[in-house]
Amino acid sequence: MFNSEAHPDQVQRERRMHKTVINVPHLLQPHLSDHQITVAVNECMHQSDPGPHVIILVLRNDQCSREDQKHVEKVLHSFSDTVYEYTMVLSTQEPDSKPTKVNVFIKEIIKKCSNRHYQLNNSSPAELREKIENFVQKNNRRYLVCDEFSSLEGSENPMEQQVTEVGHAELAPTVALFGNSASVQFKPENILLGEEKPFKTIKTSRIVPEQRKIAERHVSVINMTSLHETNSVHHLIDQLLNENEIHAFIFVVRLGQLTDADKMGIEWLQKVFGDEVLQFVMILFTYETEEECESIIDDIKNKIVLEELLEKCGGRYQTCNKMMTNQSEMRELMNNIEDLFKENQQQCYTADIYNAVLKRQNIFQKNKDEIERTVPQ
Repeated sequence: MFNSEAHPDQVQRERRMHKTVINVPHLLQPHLSDHQITVAVNECMHQSDPGPHVIILVLRNDQCSREDQKHVEKVLHSFSDTVYEYTMVLSTQEPDSKPTKVNVFIKEIIKKCSNRHYQLNNSSPAELREKIENFVQKNNRRYLVCDEFSSLEGSENPMEQQVTEVGHAELAPTVALFGNSASVQFKPENILLGEEKPFKTIKTSRIVPEQRKIAERHVSVINMTSLHETNSVHHLIDQLLNENEIHAFIFVVRLGQLTDADKMGIEWLQKVFGDEVLQFVMILFTYETEEECESIIDDIKNKIVLEELLEKCGGRYQTCNKMMTNQSEMRELMNNIEDLFKENQQQCYTADIYNAVLKRQNIFQKNKDEIERTVPQ
């Protein structure tokens, strides 16, 4: 770690297994100045906005002196005085070398991290991911939040610039929109979707979320409108959920114009994602005129199909202009998504849920095939 040849300004952001990883291997180089450390920390916090859930300190078992320890602690304190609450130590050694013990200086760092320590050479990546997830859950999914670093210029001591730790920051959700693309007007002014085209017009083997900022919140938006018209989507969904956890599924429906295609949309969602997905669904009724919007209550009372649809989605709905240009409506949508997340006890739709659904569907299909083979024609 200390001998990294990475450029002093290099901060890498990657997406792995629906987790965002900010890689700053150069940050522990002992020759870095206070200014260089502060610039790197600033960039790290910017890349992990609104803040990291966990800081993983990678150290070599046999390469940590007292001076190295002081430098590590100096770097950590440049994040926050409470940084140890979010830090765990990952110790390593040279491949194929004889096992070495963690030296006394690393042990002191581990002790400050409440003894959160992981020996990489003895375990698998899956075990490491599980350990990190357990740590995040025990920490109530809190994270360090950067209120914003003040300008580096004009400060006599850049190391005095701190990241403020905030208990529970605003949710930065991942939401997936599905339904009839005709229910939405795709234009640059569209706050939620922009001018992104419906999925069926995109020739791709991947679904990539669009990063947007809505009502001062960072949101990952997945446009799946008209995806139900696409054949063989399981490989796309599998890829999507391996990289993302979905906080909410937004079912867009044109107000007053519930079609057979709309009904197929919710049926498709259940077929692909299982009945478990319904607890994450809310309906977004879109309208063109205010008069249409005002009739929503009457429509629900007078149309049994619409009432059944709402009941299936837990009665969760909101109205929104078809152009999605109203800031107030978008702010309300973000609040409703956050409320849904809390209602679900801060759980998301994950790859584990999806894989369990696939497993159940495969067992059902095998049993059905077996019965058909044994029953005389």
